[in-house]
Amino acid sequence: MSNILVSIGSLLLCFLLTLARLPGMEILLVAPNWLVIWLVTWSLSHTRAQSLVAAVSISLVLDALSSSYPTHLLGMVIVAYFNSDSRRKNNLVSFNSIILVVLKVFFWILVVEAIMALQYLPFNIDFINELWLRYQRIGLSSAVLSSLWTPVIYWPLSRWWLYQSRKK
Repeated sequence: MSNILVSIGSLLLCFLLTLARLPGMEILLVAPNWLVIWLVTWSLSHTRAQSLVAAVSISLVLDALSSSYPTHLLGMVIVAYFNSDSRRKNNLVSFNSIILVVLKVFFWILVVEAIMALQYLPFNIDFINELWLRYQRIGLSSAVLSSLWTPVIYWPLSRWWLYQSRKK
């Protein structure tokens, strides 16, 4: 029961942080992508099926809170699929793994933002240059900020899930 409360509570906190614009937490009017950070953290500690369910759920709620187009579903599912394994992994939390997760978050934020940007192309192919400039600003700003904030989410949650898996 406590594992469910921690998982849902941390996800709700990430949703609230996504909606809130806290001072000093933005670069070029772009905030960290807290939900991708949470999803990468979740996917590294859970099975592929659990990760995909989490990705679809997060995407549907995020699309309901914002516009449904472009959808967040494709990017989140790709993140969940490639960060999880079909078998459960219980890696030890160490300094090296935190650095690897930070790099993964950086990469996956760029992928998610690219997928979001590419969804605009079918409507107006004429503004590719503007789209590319926006993607660079939004993608890199979000990736840098998200990478910096990743240990705040990753470290306590991965420790908790490791503790829960050893307790079973």
